Amino acid sequence: MSTSFPASHLTIPTPRLLLRRALPSDTEAIHQIRTHPNTTHWTKSTTSDSVSITEEWIRRMFAPNKFSFLITLLESREVIGFISLNLPAHNPLPTIGYEISPSHWNKGYLTEALTAFLSIYWKIHPEGFEGSKRDENGRACVVARVEEKNLASLRVLEKVGFVAIGEERVKDWYGGSDVLLKKLGIWKPE
Repeated sequence: MSTSFPASHLTIPTPRLLLRRALPSDTEAIHQIRTHPNTTHWTKSTTSDSVSITEEWIRRMFAPNKFSFLITLLESREVIGFISLNLPAHNPLPTIGYEISPSHWNKGYLTEALTAFLSIYWKIHPEGFEGSKRDENGRACVVARVEEKNLASLRVLEKVGFVAIGEERVKDWYGGSDVLLKKLGIWKPE
């Protein structure tokens, strides 16, 4: 198993995008994405009430031991989102997360970013993150947890090869009724 994450200078180019590490100058763009009501509707646990909260989130999410990238437009270098893979302590299956600015929804950017991101992940970590749990058949996989009503996100994941592997009910972040999360998985290509 691989024991290291990619170097902090790693970039991932695609035909229209460049995935890269965050810079201090990206704080405002990231903050705008993390505070947009259409984005936070689906990711209530990651909202930022202030720029200082966003700065702390950036420090954690883009630490050298994290597999996290900004999604930028290749031509203009505009920051349009971010994508990351974490290994939760409570369930050590590599779990993917992402957000993209609503002004860039429905343009295929997230599908393009996810495809490139996963390709590089499997090249760098062919056996998955060190310490990551395997599926019931012993295979390395990546999972995503998406609110059942977030149909656009579910479609994107299915486009890149994720398949449904389960569901779970979780408490609503703001005390409302429980939320049903769809759990999807993708396995290392053979």
